[in-house]
Amino acid sequence: MHPTTPLQSAAALPRDPFLTDLRRANAAFQVRCIFDVGANIGQSTDRFRRACPEAIIHAFEPIGQSYAALYSRFATDNFVRCENLALGAKAAGTGLMRASGTSTDNHLLNEAPRPGLPVEMVQMTSGEAYCERHGIEQIDFLKIDAEGHDMEVLRGFLKLLRQHRIAFVQVEASMNPGNQRHVPFSQFTQLLEPMGYYLFGLYDQVREIRKGQPALRRSNPVFVSQRLTPWPKPEPRRR
Repeated sequence: MHPTTPLQSAAALPRDPFLTDLRRANAAFQVRCIFDVGANIGQSTDRFRRACPEAIIHAFEPIGQSYAALYSRFATDNFVRCENLALGAKAAGTGLMRASGTSTDNHLLNEAPRPGLPVEMVQMTSGEAYCERHGIEQIDFLKIDAEGHDMEVLRGFLKLLRQHRIAFVQVEASMNPGNQRHVPFSQFTQLLEPMGYYLFGLYDQVREIRKGQPALRRSNPVFVSQRLTPWPKPEPRRR
């Protein structure tokens, strides 16, 4: 076993806004298993690691250069499992991705790449297949940042979602019709609400100016299972 890497100081990184809200809402809720899908070089993994020091984090990054940086960062940390994989709807396969160094804009391609675009063939699996292979029964926080392919990743977890074996789900969503890069927020609610996942909060909101008019471009909505162990009611605010 590798020794566990010491956590970075509290001043080293910003807090994760969702996990901060979760701790404030219910400090007793135990986060033991986190999936960081689209981990890049470990920016969010770092935040999760510090916020939930006893959780096992499965960090997925398919691009070779980004994965190398991610693995180097957590190679001696027993609590982080780095996986050189892309997640999707199918249990096995490959995909072609834009591969511009360690850019956070790298993403799966739906069509032939334009000439000169750096690309990389990556290995793919589904969340369900990965969980079955590794004996994972419960995910407390599933974070997905797949640059427009979040819905395909989510569909790879459908069995676990229907069984409410995932407590919280975070995706990246388009918040206005002009943003066609990301999956529309309404598509996520249409998929998740009938299964009993309701909106918990909107995080990392990014606004834009389109044709001189302001709008919310994208955000990271978090959905919560409605089958959790009952939470305590919040104390009434004092006037």
